[in-house]
Amino acid sequence: MSNITSARKVETITDVGYHRCAPGLYLQVAKGGSKSWLFRFKSPLTAKQREMGLGSLSIISLAQARNLAIECRQKLQQGIDPLDAKRKKRQSMLLEQARTITFKEAAERYISSKNLNGRMQNMPINGQAVSHRMLILSLAMYPSQI
Repeated sequence: MSNITSARKVETITDVGYHRCAPGLYLQVAKGGSKSWLFRFKSPLTAKQREMGLGSLSIISLAQARNLAIECRQKLQQGIDPLDAKRKKRQSMLLEQARTITFKEAAERYISSKNLNGRMQNMPINGQAVSHRMLILSLAMYPSQI
């Protein structure tokens, strides 16, 4: 099997399947004709064959895909599974994003998710009806005593 070396060849390929472009880098052509980049490798942790999507051909060029494959191979040389590293990076970004949400913002999201037909559901407290919104927003105004 020969490597695909030109962007023109990548554009013209229509055969369904995997087409090797560089060490570990493959162009995947699906039945519907869509094309995407894959990095195929053996995990340094489990020794199992794995595949990592690098993106669609419409977004990632051959040159960009080669650079991404080089980065993945460098991680493998360091004993790092590139797919695990990608997932950990995403998880840490989501966690950091979640840490920036204030209690008030979380309360607003909760309230909007409980809004039914434009009216808030009331909940009784000490014999009085207090809306979720008023209760949660009043709690948000006071710092935690814990």
